Amino acid sequence: MQAYVVRRAALHEDEGRYTISETGRLQAELLATHLCRQPEPVEAVYTGTSDRHRETVAVLSEVFDLVSGRDVPVRELPELDDVPWPKEALQCCIEEGLGQREWAQAWVEGDLDLGETPADVRSRVLEAKEAVRDDQPEDGTVLAVTSAVPVLALTMDALGGSVTETVLPVNNTALFDLRWGTSDTAVQLNATPHLSDGLLTRDGFKTLSWPPGPAGE
Repeated sequence: MQAYVVRRAALHEDEGRYTISETGRLQAELLATHLCRQPEPVEAVYTGTSDRHRETVAVLSEVFDLVSGRDVPVRELPELDDVPWPKEALQCCIEEGLGQREWAQAWVEGDLDLGETPADVRSRVLEAKEAVRDDQPEDGTVLAVTSAVPVLALTMDALGGSVTETVLPVNNTALFDLRWGTSDTAVQLNATPHLSDGLLTRDGFKTLSWPPGPAGE
């Protein structure tokens, strides 16, 4: 099975909520267009249950329908949700402007509480993976929309390691092209052929403020 695993689109602050931005919408549109051009069409989309996941998938579905004329089924899997991000951890990361490598390393070393341990995350994302495999044919192609930490956990599983061993930068809507079968592997990591330099984002905490304020890029 070919599994495209992607992090949801870029965010901005909108009336006290973090929602996908215009940049994020464009990222999702370009990703869907790119996937429509691939030899094997995406047969199903699996997504976490947060608003930002759903917003990203809504844009993808619009483009799948417009470009390929197909209504690609969507299934929500709570196992693909982001870590809980307790208020204290989110506030700390935003106020200190931590980069992705910094907060991820602090988390795996036990210095930052994200509401779940790396082992907990790995366990549940593997449940999501098995649910997808049970749901689709072995030669199928699927898309999983989630957040940075689950992307890392699924990728490291395919590489035979764990999220605690290697921390990769995860760009918004970047493709992690995995193969799930008798022997799992990763074909592409953090690939962005659909994005120009101006659209390469990682949603660093330096771009957000605490507490969430009015909409603004």
